[in-house]
Amino acid sequence: MRDVLLSKEDELDSLMYVSWNPGPQLYNTRDLVDALAFVYHLPYTDDSFLFELGGERTGRADLEYALAHMAAILGQASQESLASGICDEVSWGDSTYEGRPGCGQRGKGYSWPVGGESYGSGMFYCLDSAETHKSWSEWYGSKLGMDVCGDPSQICSEEFPSAKYWTAFGAWAGSVINNYDSFDFTGELVGWVNAGYPKSHSFVNGIGGLLNMGSAWVTAHANEDRQSYTQTFLNIIRPWEHSKTY
Repeated sequence: MRDVLLSKEDELDSLMYVSWNPGPQLYNTRDLVDALAFVYHLPYTDDSFLFELGGERTGRADLEYALAHMAAILGQASQESLASGICDEVSWGDSTYEGRPGCGQRGKGYSWPVGGESYGSGMFYCLDSAETHKSWSEWYGSKLGMDVCGDPSQICSEEFPSAKYWTAFGAWAGSVINNYDSFDFTGELVGWVNAGYPKSHSFVNGIGGLLNMGSAWVTAHANEDRQSYTQTFLNIIRPWEHSKTY
């Protein structure tokens, strides 16, 4: 996985480049790869947050499935954050990306009250009324040397360049891979690959719904854009050229 992604580093980095951002770019392939290795080898005590790439628990640890999975992650992430240069939860106070960076960026206030709860990062949140998420955040953060709940803005800091990926992978594991929506993630992934990666498929549509709407059976916002982004990453990573067990 690492070798394949790094061999495509320039092309992948070009898709993560945000022209309006005058400072260092938030996203790049090397930080992504480093974060992936870290998260993949964490000693999970809760299977609901187990991050797997190609269906390891079903004996389908095949590099093609893993690379297809990564293309799908990046396709969804492009709609959520990569294409906008936003690191965490969007501040909707302005109509342009430049005017609404993530709430932990550029000195913006990080938390705000919503329905009596305090929300932090869109991908790695600490909810006052949801102790399971809070405990997970504290446990996960301790593995990273971060106080996630005390200072969530660390997720977007240069001190922890891979943190934004760690948190995204954690949210992906909990909300998409190990979802509670009767969506067979591994089966759908295998079906998509075996069908030849069609642009519109129940796998691509389902993961978008889970990530964006909380349900695989609800169409995600900008679903056609998510499909297009996924195809773009597929054509760069080309998982069909790497069918072997890892």
